[in-house]
Amino acid sequence: MANSILAGTQDPKGFGGILLSDRKFKNVEVYMEVTPDWGCDGGLFLRSAEDGSAYQVMLDYLPGGNMGGVIGERLVGVGGQRGSASGQAQMTPEERKKRMADMQARSQAWQKAWKRADWNAIRVRMEGVAPHIQVWINDEKITDFQDTIEVGPIGIQMHGGNRCLDGGFWRRRVIAVKDLP
Repeated sequence: MANSILAGTQDPKGFGGILLSDRKFKNVEVYMEVTPDWGCDGGLFLRSAEDGSAYQVMLDYLPGGNMGGVIGERLVGVGGQRGSASGQAQMTPEERKKRMADMQARSQAWQKAWKRADWNAIRVRMEGVAPHIQVWINDEKITDFQDTIEVGPIGIQMHGGNRCLDGGFWRRRVIAVKDLP
C-alpha cells in the first residue's frame, strides 16, 4: 500500500465492519501507522473469524477508551473478554483490584506515548499456540498478554453503534505483516 491510506467510517451512521486478510496467521507481527479522529473506535483483530470472534487489540480513541489493551472478542473463556465466565463477575475482589490497576497503568502509558493530531505507530507481536500478545504504541510497550486460540486472519475494524462521532474516520497507512517462526 505504498503512498496509500486506508480510511474507515460508519456509513450509514451506526454501522461498522471488519476488513479481513485472505490468509490466516499464527505467529505474526503487525505494524501500522494510524491517525484516527478523536471520538472513533476501531480495532485490530488477530486470529479472527468471519463472525468477528478474535483477539482484539483495542483502539478505542474516545472518552474512556482503551488503546492497546487485548480482549477476546466473542471468544468464550478468554481472559479480558467482557461478559465471559472469566470476566469480572467471576473475579475475586483482589483480581478485580489488580485488573483495575493494570487498566489504569495501561491508560496512563498509552496517553503518554500517543501523539495527538499526528501519525502514531502501532506494533503488535503474537506468538505461540497459546498466544503471547505484546502491543507497542510509538515504541512504548502498552500490553503483554497470554492466552489460547491457534490461527486465523487479521482484521481491521471500524466499530459500529455509537462508537464514532459523526463524520469521524480511522486512517491507517504503512500496514505491514511479518510471519514469525
